[in-house]
Amino acid sequence: MLSTSSLYAYLFWNTVSLISNQTDTAIEADIEDLSQRFKEGGIPSLARRVAVLSRDPRLSIYLLIDPEGRPMAGNLNKIPDMKDAGEDWQEFEFVRITNNFEEKHAARAKTFTLPQGFFLLVGRDVEEFHKFSAVILNAMIYGLGMTILFGLVGGVIISRNFTRRIDSINRTSSDIMAGDLSRRIPVTGSGDEIDRLGINLNKMLSRIESLMDGMRDVTDNIAHDLRSPINRIRNRLEVTLMKPATTEDYKKVIQETIEEADELLAVFNALLSVAQLEAGARDIQKEMLDVVDIIKQAVEFMEPAGEEIGARFDLDLPETPFFTKAARPLLSQALINLIDNAFKYGHSDEQIISVGLTKLNNMFIIYVADNGPGIPPSDMSRVTERFVRLDASRNRPGSGLGLSLVSAIAQRHGGKLRLQQNFPQGLKAEIVLPLDT
Repeated sequence: MLSTSSLYAYLFWNTVSLISNQTDTAIEADIEDLSQRFKEGGIPSLARRVAVLSRDPRLSIYLLIDPEGRPMAGNLNKIPDMKDAGEDWQEFEFVRITNNFEEKHAARAKTFTLPQGFFLLVGRDVEEFHKFSAVILNAMIYGLGMTILFGLVGGVIISRNFTRRIDSINRTSSDIMAGDLSRRIPVTGSGDEIDRLGINLNKMLSRIESLMDGMRDVTDNIAHDLRSPINRIRNRLEVTLMKPATTEDYKKVIQETIEEADELLAVFNALLSVAQLEAGARDIQKEMLDVVDIIKQAVEFMEPAGEEIGARFDLDLPETPFFTKAARPLLSQALINLIDNAFKYGHSDEQIISVGLTKLNNMFIIYVADNGPGIPPSDMSRVTERFVRLDASRNRPGSGLGLSLVSAIAQRHGGKLRLQQNFPQGLKAEIVLPLDT
């Protein structure tokens, strides 16, 4: 309100000052003209000029008085009662006849005492200026009043709406703090700042709920998957202590226990890596890499394991290098995980592992495909979750973290892991990454 009042006051002052300056300028111009006539021809020339100007005075006011106080020329019949307005300016009232009616008008003028006792008054009728100023002042007062009124009404409406929406956010927050993570902040669809805040908070709440669900699933899966190996370690050690055993027996039991412990450590390390990558807590160092060379190295590393189970590789790679920015250890780990997964679930008679690299628009795709039984469409969306294994009996080796780790690595590079059926059979796993990674 203060700023609006200041703006109205400035506009009024500026408008009045402009018109007042124009009036003063016109009076000064008349004074300059009459002064020149007086210099050229003395009092007679000045009187003739005042008489000429007085015939069509319009807003101008003139009066020339002789030393005896008698009017010589002008449109006033006597010297009016004047009051000082500062800087040699005088203000007074005079009677103007308009349409045969006498009206009192305000005037502004300058007066001069000439040689030999002559008196000159030069001024302007400022009645219209005063009326115009009053109209402007009233308009601005009413405008300011309407502005304040509408501002108060609008402020009350906006405040009530804002308070209602904030109360809604507070109630939702209270429900969430009470344990209901499914609650979301209402969004009106207006697209304003509160709506954008609500949308971002809802995304954050969805992420938190997803992480909490994942944490519960991880806890359940850890209890289910790790209880068996820990029990085996305990039972093995207990049985060994219950019966006489040789040094070789102890060595064998200790070796088996170490192997079991290594598997448990591998599971925990993989779980930690997935959690760090998904949370963005793990710093990755990207460098310019030849993706073709990374794929060849991963295949070469896994070839001995493939030969043991009778698997062969079918490579489809560009002949020229393909460079992009990525973290070498993570990208290699993702490829090795996909190839290892293909070994485990490929065709039992003749395994063919297809590995290739393709480019599509502004993306590039690294794929690993097998000719095994594949994954049912209903399970495609859940196999990347931690500890999810479609082998319910857990007869095959693994922890259910391989695809989770690959998915986390792809997301950390700004891409994603995409699974689809391989033709004519099997699973095709694709790491889809942007070219500007």
